[in-house]
Amino acid sequence: MPGGVVRGASPPSPASPLSLTSATQLASSSLSPADAATSDAAINAAADVPNGDDAAGYQLLEELRASGSGYEPFFEQQFDASRYANTIIQGTSIADSLAALNAGIQRLEDQVHTQVVAHHEDLLARAAGIETLDDVLRMVTTRVDGLRKSTARIRDKLEKPYDKIVTRNAQLARLQVACEILRRTLRYLYLARRLREQLRGGTREIAKAAHTLSEIQGLTADVDLAGVEAVDAEAAFVFQTRRSVEQQAKQMLGNGLEAQSQAQVATALQVFRNLGLLREQVDDALATRLARVRTTAEATFVFDAGSGGGGKNSSASGMDASGVVSATPAMRAALWTRLDKLMNTVYTSVVQVRHLERMLVKKRDPSTQQTFNDLLAAERRASATADAPRSAADTADTPTTLDDTIAGEFWGNVARCLGKVFADACRATPGLMKPFESEFPKLLRICNDLCNRLEAKSPAGSRAVAAAERATLRKSLEVFENAYLSSSLSRMFDPVHVIFPEGGNHPPPANEVAAVCMTLKKELEVAASDAPLLVAVAKNVAKTLKLFCVKAENMQATDPSALSVPMVPGQPAPDALRRNVALTNRVHQVRSAVQALLADTKDAEAAVADAVATANGFVSGVLHPLLDTVARQLADTIADMHAVDFGRGGDGAQAGGMGVIVGSG
Repeated sequence: MPGGVVRGASPPSPASPLSLTSATQLASSSLSPADAATSDAAINAAADVPNGDDAAGYQLLEELRASGSGYEPFFEQQFDASRYANTIIQGTSIADSLAALNAGIQRLEDQVHTQVVAHHEDLLARAAGIETLDDVLRMVTTRVDGLRKSTARIRDKLEKPYDKIVTRNAQLARLQVACEILRRTLRYLYLARRLREQLRGGTREIAKAAHTLSEIQGLTADVDLAGVEAVDAEAAFVFQTRRSVEQQAKQMLGNGLEAQSQAQVATALQVFRNLGLLREQVDDALATRLARVRTTAEATFVFDAGSGGGGKNSSASGMDASGVVSATPAMRAALWTRLDKLMNTVYTSVVQVRHLERMLVKKRDPSTQQTFNDLLAAERRASATADAPRSAADTADTPTTLDDTIAGEFWGNVARCLGKVFADACRATPGLMKPFESEFPKLLRICNDLCNRLEAKSPAGSRAVAAAERATLRKSLEVFENAYLSSSLSRMFDPVHVIFPEGGNHPPPANEVAAVCMTLKKELEVAASDAPLLVAVAKNVAKTLKLFCVKAENMQATDPSALSVPMVPGQPAPDALRRNVALTNRVHQVRSAVQALLADTKDAEAAVADAVATANGFVSGVLHPLLDTVARQLADTIADMHAVDFGRGGDGAQAGGMGVIVGSG
């Protein structure tokens, strides 16, 4: 560019004067090298300050400051001439002050004259440099004006092409959008026409129709085609068709699960996959069957004056005149009939869910070759990760699953539902608790029959799953099991307390102890149908045996006569000895009966092992001291026999007495 303009140099603002430094930089950047050298020399010459007699001027100022002639106010930064004049007028000697000021002025003028004379040549050179600087500034101003004009011309040349480019870009973007809308509109119309053809095929083409609907939804997902007349004309048809296909697939899924039809369930699942509703519809199917179980369970415990056993009076329904349900025989029969119906509903629902899960495992997505079950599990994990920041209050009611399978999750929900409905019904109707307490083994047998039926329908190798299902269902009945075990323990304890009255000293007879053993046998026989319940009842039997031992130990005689064994024929045994022997026989009788009842069940036998050891300890505690006493008495008798001289025919009384002793032995 002419003038040697350097890029990056900006002209000074017209509103502010140029400083010496900025003028120098601007001059150097806008002049030719020769002109720049000349201007630099001129500026340097104008800026040089001579250093000759500066010390003399400074010395004069210091002398005036220190002279004490009233010059100090003139050295202040905030000097006020009016205030100084007032101070002089108020003083006593105005003439002296004026004389001092004139003298100072004269000295300063002399010093200035001396400086001018001494630096005459330098001052002339500085004046010449200032004139040169004015020329440089005028040249810079001229060049800056030229630069501004050049910038304006360049702006005019670039602004029009830029505006044209912006306009063309906007037109291109609109054209691309129009082409995309046109392309999607054509595809939309083609798919709508193909959808009509597929609908003519009925349920055989329903999966293809769902795929076409999925494509149509994809066309309108990120581009709004509303307002296009051709699309608007088909929108209502597409919407109605989607609802119809979805409804048909839902009905097909329900019918397929009811009939255990693989073809119908597979087709319905493919339709839901194509429509993007797989997880929603599977969850809806699970929720529908769980709601069916809940409704049946709640209806099981609804008794009114017209229900129960088909009768129309309150006695048949178990409801008394005050409206309170009581456990009448008719009510019990109706309750167990309804429970059988409930278990059939649970069985049907679980079998359907298992069939649904098998089809999810078999069916694969054509594009990814992943099973529907894997896709569903991945979607659920993603949803669980998104919902992870929920608070503890939100997650407290979230049900835990038996395992990661759909059937396992459904079974866990069913077990929790049954447990909750049973507990709520017993709280709302206290009369319902008594049948479950007294006939819990029957309730447990019904539940076990359900598990056996489901296990028979399960594939081979699923014993672990079946065991887990049993444990889950059994856990939902814990409240009734605990109540039954408590009642069972009371039934076992009651006869023990009866035969061992408080403060009594007479051991119970054998027939009463046999009645206690019969009670234990009945409780074990009732629980024999369920191994875990049998073990729990066996623990109650162990507690009963321990109670029997404690009662016997409290009645046991501890005085010395309990160890006195008669060694003479016809001599009666002490009461204390007879009591302890009878108690030992009764404890042995109960212990032997318990061992005989549980001989074929290892788990139950292990549950009473500690109680049997307690009974053995009681028997040993009674017999061992008694046997030791007998042994000592026999030893004394034998020693006496060796001390008698039978050849001398000694004291007849002694010989006769020894004979009695031997005879008694």
